[in-house]
Amino acid sequence: MAKALPEETFWMICRKPTHPNAKPEPKQLYHSYLSAKRAAIDMAAKTGADFVVLTCTDVFRPTDRLLDRGLF
Repeated sequence: MAKALPEETFWMICRKPTHPNAKPEPKQLYHSYLSAKRAAIDMAAKTGADFVVLTCTDVFRPTDRLLDRGLF
C-alpha cells in the first residue's frame, strides 16, 4: 500500500537532470500540482529544455530514527 503524502506536500520544478551528477536546483514552491505543471511548461517553452515537476514524498525530522530496515 502506498504511503500517503505528508501534510506539508508542495511541488517544485527544475530542469530535467541529464546525468547522474546533475544538480537540480529548484527555488520556488508551488502549492498545487497544476500551478507547478503550468510553470514547468512555460519554462520548457522559454528555454527549449525539458523540465520536471518534483513533489515532497516524505518529511524527516532531526528526531526521526531509521526503524524501517528495508532491503538493506
